[in-house]
Amino acid sequence: MALSVSDPEDADEATIAALDEVFLGLSSALLEAGYGLTYGGDLRLRGFGDRLLKLAGSGGQGRIRIVLAPFVAELADADALAAARDIAEIVVVDVTDPPAGLGEAACRARELAAMRRWVTDHTAARIVVGGRVLGSAGVAPGVLEEAYVSVSQRQPTIVLGGFGGVSELAARAIAGEDVAVLSRVLDADSGYSRVTASLVEAGEPVATPAEMLRVLQDLAKGDASVGSSGLVLGSEPEDPVRSALDALRSRLT
Repeated sequence: MALSVSDPEDADEATIAALDEVFLGLSSALLEAGYGLTYGGDLRLRGFGDRLLKLAGSGGQGRIRIVLAPFVAELADADALAAARDIAEIVVVDVTDPPAGLGEAACRARELAAMRRWVTDHTAARIVVGGRVLGSAGVAPGVLEEAYVSVSQRQPTIVLGGFGGVSELAARAIAGEDVAVLSRVLDADSGYSRVTASLVEAGEPVATPAEMLRVLQDLAKGDASVGSSGLVLGSEPEDPVRSALDALRSRLT
Protein backbone atom coordinates (compact mmCIF):
# COMPACT_ATOMS: atom_id res chain seq x y z
CA MET A 1 0.00 0.00 0.00
CA ALA A 2 1.49 3.35 -1.04
CA LEU A 3 1.06 6.38 1.21
CA SER A 4 1.29 9.86 -0.32
CA VAL A 5 1.31 12.49 2.40
CA SER A 6 2.98 15.69 3.52
CA ASP A 7 1.95 18.72 5.53
CA PRO A 8 0.37 21.53 3.47
CA GLU A 9 2.58 24.60 3.74
CA ASP A 10 -0.27 26.82 4.98
CA ALA A 11 -1.78 24.33 7.44
CA ASP A 12 -2.51 25.53 10.95
CA GLU A 13 -1.63 23.52 14.05
CA ALA A 14 -5.08 21.92 14.22
CA THR A 15 -4.90 20.72 10.61
CA ILE A 16 -1.37 19.36 11.07
CA ALA A 17 -2.47 17.51 14.21
CA ALA A 18 -5.51 16.07 12.39
CA LEU A 19 -3.37 15.00 9.42
CA ASP A 20 -0.86 13.36 11.74
CA GLU A 21 -3.66 11.49 13.51
CA VAL A 22 -5.06 10.25 10.20
CA PHE A 23 -1.62 9.22 8.95
CA LEU A 24 -0.82 7.24 12.09
CA GLY A 25 -4.35 5.85 12.24
CA LEU A 26 -4.25 4.71 8.62
CA SER A 27 -0.77 3.26 8.96
CA SER A 28 -1.63 1.33 12.10
CA ALA A 29 -4.95 0.10 10.72
CA LEU A 30 -3.38 -1.03 7.46
CA LEU A 31 -0.65 -2.91 9.29
CA GLU A 32 -3.22 -4.55 11.55
CA ALA A 33 -5.21 -5.55 8.46
CA GLY A 34 -2.15 -7.30 7.07
CA TYR A 35 -1.07 -4.77 4.45
CA GLY A 36 2.49 -3.65 3.88
CA LEU A 37 3.21 0.09 3.67
CA THR A 38 5.40 1.91 1.17
CA TYR A 39 6.33 5.57 1.48
CA GLY A 40 8.36 7.49 -1.08
CA GLY A 41 10.06 10.45 0.51
CA ASP A 42 12.88 11.03 2.95
CA LEU A 43 14.07 10.24 6.46
CA ARG A 44 14.02 13.70 8.01
CA LEU A 45 13.57 13.81 11.77
CA ARG A 46 9.88 13.90 12.71
CA GLY A 47 8.92 13.62 9.05
CA PHE A 48 6.44 11.03 7.80
CA GLY A 49 9.22 8.59 6.92
CA ASP A 50 10.58 8.92 10.45
CA ARG A 51 7.11 8.28 11.86
CA LEU A 52 6.78 5.12 9.79
CA LEU A 53 10.13 3.92 11.08
CA LYS A 54 8.84 4.29 14.62
CA LEU A 55 5.87 2.12 13.67
CA ALA A 56 8.27 -0.40 12.15
CA GLY A 57 10.17 -0.52 15.42
CA SER A 58 6.97 -1.20 17.37
CA GLY A 59 5.58 -4.14 15.47
CA GLY A 60 5.70 -3.34 11.77
CA GLN A 61 8.97 -5.08 10.99
CA GLY A 62 9.12 -6.58 7.52
CA ARG A 63 6.08 -4.70 6.26
CA ILE A 64 7.32 -1.12 5.96
CA ARG A 65 9.31 0.08 2.98
CA ILE A 66 10.71 3.56 2.42
CA VAL A 67 11.77 4.47 -1.10
CA LEU A 68 14.33 7.19 -1.75
CA ALA A 69 15.46 9.07 -4.82
CA PRO A 70 19.26 8.85 -5.22
CA PHE A 71 19.90 12.48 -4.29
CA VAL A 72 17.74 12.08 -1.16
CA ALA A 73 19.78 9.06 -0.10
CA GLU A 74 23.01 10.98 -0.70
CA LEU A 75 21.81 13.85 1.49
CA ALA A 76 20.56 11.59 4.28
CA ASP A 77 22.51 11.27 7.50
CA ALA A 78 24.61 8.10 7.19
CA ASP A 79 23.87 6.94 10.74
CA ALA A 80 20.14 7.55 10.30
CA LEU A 81 20.14 5.63 7.03
CA ALA A 82 21.99 2.70 8.60
CA ALA A 83 19.58 2.66 11.55
CA ALA A 84 16.60 2.76 9.19
CA ARG A 85 17.90 -0.28 7.31
CA ASP A 86 17.85 -2.24 10.56
CA ILE A 87 14.08 -1.90 10.99
CA ALA A 88 12.61 -1.33 7.52
CA GLU A 89 13.31 -2.04 3.88
CA ILE A 90 15.05 0.98 2.37
CA VAL A 91 15.07 1.17 -1.42
CA VAL A 92 17.17 3.65 -3.40
CA VAL A 93 15.79 3.64 -6.94
CA ASP A 94 17.97 3.28 -10.01
CA VAL A 95 17.73 6.17 -12.45
CA THR A 96 19.07 6.37 -15.98
CA ASP A 97 21.77 8.93 -16.67
CA PRO A 98 20.35 12.39 -17.35
CA PRO A 99 20.81 14.18 -20.68
CA ALA A 100 24.09 16.09 -20.88
CA GLY A 101 23.94 19.58 -19.44
CA LEU A 102 20.69 19.11 -17.50
CA GLY A 103 20.58 21.33 -14.41
CA GLU A 104 20.44 20.08 -10.83
CA ALA A 105 16.76 20.92 -10.27
CA ALA A 106 15.69 19.02 -13.39
CA CYS A 107 17.95 16.06 -12.51
CA ARG A 108 16.33 15.89 -9.09
CA ALA A 109 12.88 16.07 -10.67
CA ARG A 110 13.80 13.06 -12.87
CA GLU A 111 14.91 11.10 -9.83
CA LEU A 112 11.73 11.92 -7.91
CA ALA A 113 9.61 10.90 -10.91
CA ALA A 114 11.51 7.59 -11.11
CA MET A 115 10.91 7.03 -7.40
CA ARG A 116 7.17 7.65 -7.82
CA ARG A 117 6.93 5.24 -10.75
CA TRP A 118 8.82 2.59 -8.76
CA VAL A 119 6.43 2.91 -5.84
CA THR A 120 3.40 2.61 -8.13
CA ASP A 121 4.86 -0.45 -9.85
CA HIS A 122 5.48 -2.18 -6.51
CA THR A 123 2.21 -1.46 -4.69
CA ALA A 124 -1.43 -2.44 -5.11
CA ALA A 125 -3.12 0.86 -4.21
CA ARG A 126 -2.39 4.38 -3.00
CA ILE A 127 -3.85 6.72 -0.38
CA VAL A 128 -3.36 10.46 -1.02
CA VAL A 129 -3.76 13.08 1.71
CA GLY A 130 -2.46 16.60 2.41
CA GLY A 131 0.57 17.67 0.40
CA ARG A 132 2.42 20.90 -0.28
CA VAL A 133 1.03 23.05 -3.09
CA LEU A 134 4.08 25.23 -3.72
CA GLY A 135 7.81 24.71 -3.32
CA SER A 136 8.13 20.99 -4.06
CA ALA A 137 11.28 19.74 -5.78
CA GLY A 138 9.87 18.48 -9.06
CA VAL A 139 7.69 19.36 -12.00
CA ALA A 140 4.63 19.48 -9.73
CA PRO A 141 3.66 19.07 -6.08
CA GLY A 142 4.91 15.63 -5.06
CA VAL A 143 1.60 14.29 -3.75
CA LEU A 144 -0.17 15.42 -6.94
CA GLU A 145 2.44 13.77 -9.16
CA GLU A 146 2.09 10.54 -7.19
CA ALA A 147 -1.70 10.57 -7.59
CA TYR A 148 -1.28 11.28 -11.31
CA VAL A 149 1.16 8.40 -11.82
CA SER A 150 -1.11 6.02 -9.92
CA VAL A 151 -4.36 6.84 -11.70
CA SER A 152 -2.62 6.91 -15.08
CA GLN A 153 -1.78 3.26 -14.45
CA ARG A 154 -5.31 2.58 -13.16
CA GLN A 155 -4.08 1.88 -9.65
CA PRO A 156 -6.83 2.16 -7.01
CA THR A 157 -6.23 5.60 -5.51
CA ILE A 158 -8.00 7.05 -2.49
CA VAL A 159 -7.97 10.86 -2.45
CA LEU A 160 -8.75 12.34 0.97
CA GLY A 161 -9.16 16.03 0.24
CA GLY A 162 -10.51 17.23 3.55
CA PHE A 163 -7.12 18.14 5.05
CA GLY A 164 -6.14 20.87 2.63
CA GLY A 165 -3.03 20.99 0.50
CA VAL A 166 -2.75 19.74 -3.04
CA SER A 167 -4.98 16.75 -2.22
CA GLU A 168 -7.83 19.20 -1.80
CA LEU A 169 -7.13 20.61 -5.28
CA ALA A 170 -7.06 17.05 -6.64
CA ALA A 171 -10.36 16.19 -4.94
CA ARG A 172 -11.98 19.34 -6.30
CA ALA A 173 -10.75 18.54 -9.81
CA ILE A 174 -12.13 15.00 -9.53
CA ALA A 175 -15.44 16.47 -8.36
CA GLY A 176 -15.64 18.52 -11.57
CA GLU A 177 -14.41 22.00 -10.67
CA ASP A 178 -12.73 24.08 -13.37
CA VAL A 179 -9.12 22.89 -13.69
CA ALA A 180 -8.05 26.19 -15.24
CA VAL A 181 -9.16 27.95 -12.07
CA LEU A 182 -7.76 25.34 -9.69
CA SER A 183 -4.36 25.35 -11.37
CA ARG A 184 -3.84 29.11 -11.02
CA VAL A 185 -2.38 28.68 -7.55
CA LEU A 186 0.08 26.13 -8.96
CA ASP A 187 1.09 28.54 -11.72
CA ALA A 188 2.32 30.87 -8.97
CA ASP A 189 5.32 28.57 -8.46
CA SER A 190 7.69 29.39 -11.32
CA GLY A 191 9.98 26.56 -10.20
CA TYR A 192 7.59 23.98 -11.67
CA SER A 193 7.53 25.65 -15.08
CA ARG A 194 11.31 26.13 -15.14
CA VAL A 195 11.98 22.48 -14.38
CA THR A 196 9.36 21.38 -16.91
CA ALA A 197 10.90 23.62 -19.59
CA SER A 198 14.37 22.22 -18.89
CA LEU A 199 13.18 18.63 -19.25
CA VAL A 200 11.18 19.36 -22.41
CA GLU A 201 14.19 21.10 -23.94
CA ALA A 202 16.30 18.04 -23.12
CA GLY A 203 13.82 15.79 -24.94
CA GLU A 204 12.01 14.48 -21.88
CA PRO A 205 8.45 15.84 -22.03
CA VAL A 206 6.51 15.76 -18.77
CA ALA A 207 3.01 16.66 -17.67
CA THR A 208 2.42 20.05 -16.09
CA PRO A 209 0.51 20.38 -12.79
CA ALA A 210 -2.58 21.56 -14.68
CA GLU A 211 -2.35 18.56 -17.03
CA MET A 212 -2.09 16.24 -14.03
CA LEU A 213 -5.27 17.70 -12.54
CA ARG A 214 -6.97 17.37 -15.92
CA VAL A 215 -6.06 13.67 -16.12
CA LEU A 216 -7.56 13.07 -12.66
CA GLN A 217 -10.72 14.84 -13.73
CA ASP A 218 -11.03 13.19 -17.14
CA LEU A 219 -10.52 9.69 -15.77
CA ALA A 220 -13.24 10.29 -13.21
CA LYS A 221 -15.90 11.60 -15.62
CA GLY A 222 -18.93 9.52 -16.30
CA ASP A 223 -18.82 7.44 -13.14
CA ALA A 224 -20.67 8.65 -10.07
CA SER A 225 -18.53 6.50 -7.79
CA VAL A 226 -15.32 7.56 -9.59
CA GLY A 227 -14.65 3.87 -9.89
CA SER A 228 -13.85 3.45 -13.58
CA SER A 229 -10.43 4.99 -13.07
CA GLY A 230 -9.76 3.36 -9.73
CA LEU A 231 -10.19 6.72 -8.02
CA VAL A 232 -12.17 7.12 -4.85
CA LEU A 233 -13.02 10.61 -3.70
CA GLY A 234 -13.19 11.19 0.03
CA SER A 235 -13.27 14.96 0.35
CA GLU A 236 -14.51 15.25 3.93
CA PRO A 237 -15.41 11.84 5.32
CA GLU A 238 -16.66 11.70 8.88
CA ASP A 239 -14.17 8.93 9.61
CA PRO A 240 -11.35 9.18 7.02
CA VAL A 241 -9.53 6.09 8.28
CA ARG A 242 -12.58 3.85 8.03
CA SER A 243 -13.64 5.44 4.72
CA ALA A 244 -10.22 4.80 3.18
CA LEU A 245 -10.05 1.22 4.44
CA ASP A 246 -13.56 0.41 3.21
CA ALA A 247 -12.77 1.90 -0.20
CA LEU A 248 -9.57 -0.12 -0.44
CA ARG A 249 -11.25 -3.36 0.53
CA SER A 250 -13.96 -2.85 -2.09
CA ARG A 251 -11.35 -2.46 -4.83
CA LEU A 252 -8.83 -5.06 -3.75
CA THR A 253 -11.23 -7.95 -3.16
